[in-house]
Parts: sequence; C-alpha cells; structure tokens
Amino acid sequence: MASTIINKNTVPIFLAMIEESLRQIPSTDFQELKSSAKPPLCCLAVLEGVGILLNPAKQQWEWTDDKNLMSGSKHEFLQRLFDFNKDNINNKQLERLKSILDRTDCQPADIAKISRLCSELCIWLGAILEYSNQRQISN
Repeated sequence: MASTIINKNTVPIFLAMIEESLRQIPSTDFQELKSSAKPPLCCLAVLEGVGILLNPAKQQWEWTDDKNLMSGSKHEFLQRLFDFNKDNINNKQLERLKSILDRTDCQPADIAKISRLCSELCIWLGAILEYSNQRQISN
C-alpha cells in the first residue's frame, strides 16, 4: 500500500505528515469511536494493527482491548503512537500487521467513509510497515 507512494528517503517526512493529520482529527471523532458499542470490522482491524505494535505479546484482540488502548484522551493515545519505537518492530509484528493491511476492507479511502480516525491510523500503520521494510533493506 504505502510502498507505492513513498520510498526510503521520504518515509520520515510521510510519517511526520500523517502524525500532523492525526493531530488535526477532532476529539469528537475519537470519542465517537471509543463510545461505539460495536465498530465496523475495518475499524476493529485497524485498531488491532495499532495494538500489535503497542502490545506485541497479546495474540487475540477484541473491542475491549481496543478501548483500553484508547483509554484517556485523544492526545494521550496519539502520544503513545508518536512515542512508539518504530526501530524495534519484530518480524512477527510485521507479518501480523501486513496481513491486516492486505485485507480488502482495510483500505484507507474506504475506511474514511466510516471513520476518519481509523483511516488516518490505517495510513500510519502502512507508513510504519514501509519504514520497517525500508529499514530491513538498508541493514
């Protein structure tokens, strides 16, 4: 997904742009997702991708786990993403993340019709995956 639009030299710039885009999402979008009784499967998949990165030991993800990831404010949640050490992603995490992003229902443009937050998170996940792929090529 992201590899078609970014390369090794532009990945950090792309990540910074995505982070800024995430900051611009209204807190109401964040609260709306958190308060949802049962979000769409594509949103659950994206949040599982975030969880795979932030809590790699966890094997099964459910909506309650996603809600726990989003506990606190939008700012706190985003800060956890931005502070995430993208240089320490293992191959198992990458495989799990790739399997989510390869799903036909996990395309940012389609997700944007449902949730801007999840769409931007999906783009962020794609950029993290591309960053890791480029890093492996460089090493």
